[in-house]
Amino acid sequence: MNLASVPVEFARIYLNSAISFSVALAAITELKLQVWKMVSHCVRFA
Repeated sequence: MNLASVPVEFARIYLNSAISFSVALAAITELKLQVWKMVSHCVRFA
């Protein structure tokens, strides 16, 4: 493993982590919205 490929490898790992994090965050936000809709819907008809 030569020194030139080290930053590239780090950049690739960082990018993959960033993408995964963004996807996870989006999924959590979407889930919260769905739960909130369901809860408010149930509360309205309670």
